Amino acid sequence: MSISRSERRKVDNRYSKEYFDHLRKDYEKKCRWTQDRIKNVMKLAQVKPGELILDLGCGVGTFMIECSKARAVVTGIDASDLALKVAKELFKRYGRGKAEFIKADVSFLPFENEAFDGIICADLIEHLMPDTYMRMIFECNRVLKKAGRLSIYLPNPAHLFEILRRHNLILRRDESHIHFKNSEYLKTTLQEARFDVIRSYFKPSHIPIFNLVERLLMFTPFISSLFRRRICIVARKP
Repeated sequence: MSISRSERRKVDNRYSKEYFDHLRKDYEKKCRWTQDRIKNVMKLAQVKPGELILDLGCGVGTFMIECSKARAVVTGIDASDLALKVAKELFKRYGRGKAEFIKADVSFLPFENEAFDGIICADLIEHLMPDTYMRMIFECNRVLKKAGRLSIYLPNPAHLFEILRRHNLILRRDESHIHFKNSEYLKTTLQEARFDVIRSYFKPSHIPIFNLVERLLMFTPFISSLFRRRICIVARKP
């Protein structure tokens, strides 16, 4: 799959000041979606005190803040100056200790080999084309220590909401989601990048009542994928 120049402009325009201001407000208000996301990702990552954690595509710094609360030493990278500006402001207000903010491409990580105990990759992979994604996970392997963990969290493209969104039916298409990757693809490519997949599961959405329906139906034959909202994977460097 390739992306045209006009499509690229749509994506670039998506990452505007308004986009990051919206994410800032979501974090500060601790809306239901934000609370659910934080709970899911932090449970997935299992960050421990003193660990060196890298947040890929850190955005407004949500998981930098949460990792600092877990007493980890955190570094965040993002390709957007706007994102990093907001992330620094939010970390100063809500974070603990110090953090490092670096403008960088996730597919060319500016770190030495075996620099981190864990890497968080939350709601990023759907924004990457396959070649960029593959370079990124090989880079993740390089900068992780032995037995280091890569925690991945992203929308399941087969979920009902994502299908509606892609067709602009009820839900608006997200132009920044440029390539959709399913759980099997992720596990296969992680193995190609010399990772061991140690956990893989799905989480329901944050929506009350509907998430009860999802929990009931996410293991039902033939329709299960429609109700598996979030892909959760932890891979370990051998």
